[in-house]
Amino acid sequence: TRQRDVEKREREAKQAERRAALEAKRQHRSRQNDSAAGCSGAREEIERLPFAEDDTCPICCDFLLPEGPAREDGSRERKAAMRLLTFCKSGCRRTMHSQCMKHWADHRVS
Repeated sequence: TRQRDVEKREREAKQAERRAALEAKRQHRSRQNDSAAGCSGAREEIERLPFAEDDTCPICCDFLLPEGPAREDGSRERKAAMRLLTFCKSGCRRTMHSQCMKHWADHRVS
C-alpha cells in the first residue's frame, strides 16, 4: 500500500505539471492573439467594434460574412458565421476570421 501511495503521488505530480504547462501555453497563445494584426493596448475587458455586413477581414481581405442567408439578422447561418469570427482584444477591436488570426499568429515574426 505504501508503494501505491508513492505511485499515486507521482502520477498526481505529473498531472499537475502537465496542467501547469498547458495553462502556460494557453496564456502564451492569448498574449500572441492579443498582439496580433499589429494591435496594441492595455489588457482589459474590451468589446468588438461594430461591423457592417460587407466588411472585410483585415488579414485575408475576404468578406467577414458570406453572401446570402448569413447576412440576415437572426438567421441560423448568421449565427454559424459569427462563430467563425474573432476580434482583437488588445486595442483595435477589429473583427477578423478566427482562422486568419490563428494563421497570422502562428507565422508572424516576433
